[in-house]
Amino acid sequence: MDVDKHNAARWERRLVVVLRITAVITGTALFAVLLPRPWMAAIHRRVGLGVFPEGAIIVYLSRSLSAFYALYGGLTWLVSTDVRR
Repeated sequence: MDVDKHNAARWERRLVVVLRITAVITGTALFAVLLPRPWMAAIHRRVGLGVFPEGAIIVYLSRSLSAFYALYGGLTWLVSTDVRR
């Protein structure tokens, strides 16, 4: 029985690490919510996606998706605090 508990505890620790890494990576999207449009266009061009499309809807969708990822990161961190539940 002790081996099973030890094995379960090891897998729980691994799960916590994976969840927290995911939370940190997706949480960095909060930075993108606050980016000015010219910076968004420069990053878009720099990663090879061409010219950033014009229009308010594009900026709105970019910020909304970034906010969603940041929220997901926060929720993932919250879940990582109690993986048994």
